[in-house]
Amino acid sequence: PPYAVLHGSLKWNVSPLRNPATISQTSKKNTFSFTSMNYKLIAVDLDGTLVRSDQSISPRTIDTLIRAQQAGVKVVVASGRPTFGTTYAADILRLEELGGYVMSYNGGEIYDWQTKERLYAQTLNCEIIPYLSKCAKEHGMAIMTYAGKEVLSEDPNNQYVQYSSMRNRMPIRPTNNFVDAAQKANVVKCVIVGDPTPLQNLEFIMRKDLEGKAGVFRSEPFFLEIVPSGI
Repeated sequence: PPYAVLHGSLKWNVSPLRNPATISQTSKKNTFSFTSMNYKLIAVDLDGTLVRSDQSISPRTIDTLIRAQQAGVKVVVASGRPTFGTTYAADILRLEELGGYVMSYNGGEIYDWQTKERLYAQTLNCEIIPYLSKCAKEHGMAIMTYAGKEVLSEDPNNQYVQYSSMRNRMPIRPTNNFVDAAQKANVVKCVIVGDPTPLQNLEFIMRKDLEGKAGVFRSEPFFLEIVPSGI
């Protein structure tokens, strides 16, 4: 079906299959009308898009997306955050009440937010987790992952681990054995955190070593994410 994507700032990038003019905008009030639009779905990113730097969502954006749902448009929160880290946005947008969806972990999990049914899941190959931990330690960096409502790390005082905890509203659970904890939790992704320049160098090494086994990319200058292949 035709769709719209909200990305980067409050703007619309729409499918070329439909005329963007079908989304009408009143310039004085800066509001949208959804009553006659042809679009069936709006997918919206969180960080740097829906969520502002202070982790809030503007009232105008909330109102716009709620009205879209009330007009029959499905809203999908699509983010690299862990599933629990999307809960605040999903709840404030009333996705449970209005029948929206959450696509978390860069697409590693997809939920019907109304029923809480997990429609899709893909987990990280647990055999590579010892390698990830070894790389982090050898380069003087911290590694973390997400399990349920918690952030798991051997370095709970690391500034980047704490930042992830704050942003996702998830407490840190310290562990003395990251590899064992992550393997038992059957995690979707791991994140190595550190200063941008050395982290960039590590990214090049790990991309080569993990080719065909996992995806490796930086979502922030200080976050190096390792996800299942194909994500």
